[in-house]
Amino acid sequence: MLNDSRFEPVISVNNLNHYFGKGQLRKQVLFGINLEINAGEIIIMTGPSGSGKTTLLTLAGGLRSAQEGSLKVLGKELCGAN
Repeated sequence: MLNDSRFEPVISVNNLNHYFGKGQLRKQVLFGINLEINAGEIIIMTGPSGSGKTTLLTLAGGLRSAQEGSLKVLGKELCGAN
């Protein structure tokens, strides 16, 4: 089967979890996020303050690394910790 990158998602997120803090202060802020964004799609994220919108964007932008899950942008793995 041919791998045609025209049909691969621009952003692919699989079971993404993210935490802030360490030890007893560790707090989970993203819980099992699954998302695919294809070329040409427009995505709107809404939610209350502290719901993880900015955290997800900083992860997708490569400004931060997630501790668990997989995040690919343009086919490149940005974080793939288990």
